[in-house]
Amino acid sequence: MQLSGHNWDVRTVDWHPHLGMIASGSRDKTIRVWDPRSTKCLATIKNHGDMVTQVQWNQNGRWLLSSGRDCCIKLFDVRKLNEEVTTFVTKRQVHSIAWHPVHETMFASGGSL
Repeated sequence: MQLSGHNWDVRTVDWHPHLGMIASGSRDKTIRVWDPRSTKCLATIKNHGDMVTQVQWNQNGRWLLSSGRDCCIKLFDVRKLNEEVTTFVTKRQVHSIAWHPVHETMFASGGSL
């Protein structure tokens, strides 16, 4: 299976924990949400100002978190993927994010020094 749509290389992917969707983030500054059964793109999110470094669904699948070289972490609700819920601005590029395994609204991030 091949999912085509990003205009530059894909840097990160994550499976939705319940719905079988895939989120991908690219150097083209976009996040795409895919239905792998049909290979169709369900949503294209253009909210980052630079490369998307990581995407990750939380355990219940309601929230999608993304990080980027634009020094931002963005939170999206699966029901309204094109509208970010909130943006966390950092002083440096963000390279990784991880949801807490128990607390559904807590996450950690890592980036450049």
